Amino acid sequence: MSALLAFLTVLAACCVIGHSVGILNRLNWITHEKSYAHFLGFGLGHVVLATGALLAAIDALNGALSLAGVIVVLASAALIVFDRRGPRR
Repeated sequence: MSALLAFLTVLAACCVIGHSVGILNRLNWITHEKSYAHFLGFGLGHVVLATGALLAAIDALNGALSLAGVIVVLASAALIVFDRRGPRR
């Protein structure tokens, strides 16, 4: 059971990290419509989210599964995968 949970955690972490990298790649201060503080907070939030997912995946691969970490990564991946909004242009 823990191997399956570790696999799901790593898979979800890859989803979260890929999404965060894609968002950060498109982020541009000039075209950002909000304030600089919003831009900075949004960017740093995605950096922290990707870092947390990476650390949860490393813990899962080392066999030190934290249930809280697994739940947060799986929930984040579910929000990303099942988001019904269309892609931004």
